[in-house]
Amino acid sequence: MPEADVFFNLSQPWGVFNVCNALDVFEVGNGIFHEAGHVFGLDHVSDPGAQATMYPSAPRGEVRKRTLTTGDVEGAASAAQ
Repeated sequence: MPEADVFFNLSQPWGVFNVCNALDVFEVGNGIFHEAGHVFGLDHVSDPGAQATMYPSAPRGEVRKRTLTTGDVEGAASAAQ
């Protein structure tokens, strides 16, 4: 089982919330899901809609990266082989 240490930059504002909102903070789960993808061998993906968990950035107030897209699932299946 792969493992890794994930550190949050505490000079940035972080919060926990369930839906995308106008808060000027980064959502913890959004970051964790993305970083966990790297632990399991996934790279950043190009996604014109910026919806994929493995898209290389996420704006403040967003929670969409906690839900895997078809591309994320296909990348995970490919990385597992």
